[in-house]
Order: sequence, then C-alpha cells, then structure tokens
Amino acid sequence: MTDQPDQPDSHVHNPKPVGELLDKMGVSMCLHEGDFVSDVVVVFKVLTTEGVIRVGMATSDDIQGYDMEAMLSQVTDHVRFGTS
Repeated sequence: MTDQPDQPDSHVHNPKPVGELLDKMGVSMCLHEGDFVSDVVVVFKVLTTEGVIRVGMATSDDIQGYDMEAMLSQVTDHVRFGTS
C-alpha cells in the first residue's frame, strides 16, 4: 500500500520513531529512583502540509486498550481538574 497524502489514515501505514522528536520539543517527566515506565501514550497535534490540523497518537508496542483508555482518562481529569 502506498502512503498517499489524500488518504486520511496514510500516517498509520508509515510509522516513525518519535523519541528524537520528543527530545527536540523538550518533553520530560519526573521519575523517582526505582520507577519503571510500563506503557506510553503520546498525543500529537499535527499541522499537515495541506494546512490541516489533526490529532495523532502513538503508543508503546504492547499496551492494552483498557490501559490506554484509563491513562487517557486520568490525564484528562488532571488537565481539567488538576488532579493526579
């Protein structure tokens, strides 16, 4: 399958690592000694070459759907209400 810009989900077929991008954008987090990050969900606001804004998401390889939903829900609450 080719990666055509007119296909809304074309980005799904050509994933790229995002670690360097996150580093360049200054993304960091606080971890304590012994903490282990088991899953990752990254949400992106993307401005396409056509000038369209879309939201994208990247996850760690083995994340389960219910873990992803719970993480996004907790972060949404944190943004809305300042809870942790």
